[in-house]
Amino acid sequence: DAYGQLKPRGDWARRSAPDFTRICPFSPEAADEDAIARNRLGISRHHDRRLGQFETAYVGHAAQGGFREIGSSGGMVTWVADELLARGLVDGVAHVVPADPQADGRFFAYRISRSAEELREGARSRYYPVEMSGVLEQIRSEPGRYAVAGVPCFIKAVQLLRLQDPILQERIAYTLGLFCGHMKSARFAESFAWQLQAPIGDVRAVEYRRKDPGRPANWYTAHLTLADGSARWQDWWHLADGDWGAGFFQNSACDYCDDVVS
Repeated sequence: DAYGQLKPRGDWARRSAPDFTRICPFSPEAADEDAIARNRLGISRHHDRRLGQFETAYVGHAAQGGFREIGSSGGMVTWVADELLARGLVDGVAHVVPADPQADGRFFAYRISRSAEELREGARSRYYPVEMSGVLEQIRSEPGRYAVAGVPCFIKAVQLLRLQDPILQERIAYTLGLFCGHMKSARFAESFAWQLQAPIGDVRAVEYRRKDPGRPANWYTAHLTLADGSARWQDWWHLADGDWGAGFFQNSACDYCDDVVS
């Protein structure tokens, strides 16, 4: 829309539609995370009012395959997804990868990857609005077992949809949840381009957290690749909207969310 955010449309977006209210992750009519966890996991070993149900909790990073180097921080999600593919536990992984802004009108989109090479294209953080309708339809139409990676509200929506859709219930075998501070609008990338004196129409690729092995992973660097092959970059703390906690370009739905992982 005019604010660079995605909005629901069509029959599913009508407030009177009972299916929509049961599947929208922000709907008071939908099952909450505790109810979803009980349905999926049964009774777990631990419960915390902030985290929900869990068996064990760890801090770590991927120590093989270069996953940490290509990731935003520890590279764990890409490594887990790669292991699922390598062990034959899934046939494909639905995740966010760079898109062609000239062809698709946006910088990132969901895609199903079926190889380690394709999977690595989705490493790193994407602070950009995306939606899942295309990959969900692909999962419905192409038999197999799938993993879905996403931020908590996306994973919650997938789990709610699985309760209503027996095909997705059968085919989505794993969900990989990410921690999330809030969802950004497309204007976030435009703001970076404006501050780096690059017309947004000339930008061909956006990296929100370019990594430098000589610096900590939480020293974020915005990096833009332009149509002529040149690049512009700047550390976040030198950018007007570089303070994540200030909530610049935040989707209003995120005002009602906690930092949770599904």
